[in-house]
Amino acid sequence: AFINVAWTLSLEVLFYVAVPVLTALLARWSRGVVSAERLARLIVLSAGASVALLLACGLLAGSRPEASLYGRLSIVGMWSAFCPGLLAAVWWADHRPGPVTGVLGVVRRLTSGGPMWWAALVITAAVGYASTWTPADLPDVAFVLGIDVGRVCWSAAFGLVVLRIVAQPEPRPVPAPLAALGDWSYGIYLIHGTILLVLIERFSSWFPLAGSGLTGYLAHLGLLLGVTLPLAAASWHLLERPAIALGRRLGAGSLLLRPPAVVEKRVD
Repeated sequence: AFINVAWTLSLEVLFYVAVPVLTALLARWSRGVVSAERLARLIVLSAGASVALLLACGLLAGSRPEASLYGRLSIVGMWSAFCPGLLAAVWWADHRPGPVTGVLGVVRRLTSGGPMWWAALVITAAVGYASTWTPADLPDVAFVLGIDVGRVCWSAAFGLVVLRIVAQPEPRPVPAPLAALGDWSYGIYLIHGTILLVLIERFSSWFPLAGSGLTGYLAHLGLLLGVTLPLAAASWHLLERPAIALGRRLGAGSLLLRPPAVVEKRVD
């Protein structure tokens, strides 16, 4: 991609197209509204198939690197990264008091463990994220599998961490500045890459320090954030929030926005 942080956009667009198409096909195949438990089961099965393909393609990294790369970075190979979010959406829509069995019951138990389990999830997410820096001098297969296994661990563990936080019976209020950063986060993610590229290519003289190291990194990070944050805020208020509001108005009454009581399929 022209901008290093934008390479996933094609995958995201395919995902946003795939979900309503698959939902419509599933509803037609099931002749009605599908239960939350069945949706959760299908999400987990599809995630397992995606991970299997991902690892199989990783094993080809040494002998067939091009096929391995295309398979790993295809929407099917990357599908598992979206599944924690899908599962979280289904779990949240179906979240109700009382015993829950099946996949949703497992998710509830995984998000209600004690402090040691909470710490294990956070550590797993951190280690999975750190796999991004897998040493490049490893053999091809080990390098690729190190990144991919870490990515899967990161997605699953971080998804459970998020669910655990939002499932608190009395969630703590989020400070306004932190909530604003959450709103602006996608703009920050995309815009900072553009700003960084422009600064490096056209305005390198703006960098306050010529050297690297921790001091240079912090100074350059401050410059990057100083330019990025106002643009991300403008993007949220002028583009993203109005688009979300429009989408909600257009989607009112759709299957995905129905209250939990309507999600369950009625069987006569």
